[in-house]
Amino acid sequence: MNYNKNSKDNKVDKDKTNLLDEKAKNQDDKNMIQCQKSDDKLSESIQDATDILTNINIIKDELCKLPLDPCEKEIYENNLFPMLNLLYYLSNVSVNLANSANTLTNSTIVFRKKSEIKDTINLVYDINKKCEKVYEVLEKRIDKFIY
Repeated sequence: MNYNKNSKDNKVDKDKTNLLDEKAKNQDDKNMIQCQKSDDKLSESIQDATDILTNINIIKDELCKLPLDPCEKEIYENNLFPMLNLLYYLSNVSVNLANSANTLTNSTIVFRKKSEIKDTINLVYDINKKCEKVYEVLEKRIDKFIY
């Protein structure tokens, strides 16, 4: 009887061990499947990244083939644009001073001082001379920029 009890206990122990082994095996299989899925996802992500980088390199190569010069923007911003602004503002000042001198000359309300109007007109001529000098420099820079 003692022997039967031990044999029953051994059988139960074996059954438990077999059950635990099966559960462990099933868990290992599940883990293996999850690892394979993760590996597949990782491989897909790596492949996608590789495709994107390849496309970027193709676009970069095609851009290099275009006759674009990135320095042109800097040349324009540093050499041409300031001179264009200077010419614009000088010409605006000249026009405004000439209009003021004309208005003061023709005004019947304001007492004219011919010497001050003459000074304003001389200032307009001086500004116009400076505009001509700026224009000459700007013309040379534009020629260098274009050619």
